[in-house]
Amino acid sequence: MSDAVAPVELIALDQPYDGIISARRDGEPGFWHVHDVADGIMAALSRGVDLVVPAAMFAEIRDSFPPELPPYIKIR
Repeated sequence: MSDAVAPVELIALDQPYDGIISARRDGEPGFWHVHDVADGIMAALSRGVDLVVPAAMFAEIRDSFPPELPPYIKIR
């Protein structure tokens, strides 16, 4: 995936409501959440961009991700 294009970024779990993951993507103001990790992955794949996940969030929900992380999922 390209670093020159704004990634999908996961921000916070259960925000703005339980079961939702707050998310954003620069240049796409209507993009503000995903339903779960799979939805976040699909959002990134459909846009051809990386999925950026905060390290603390990743540690909390590691089991929701594939065992082998694909290169487009970035933990920061």
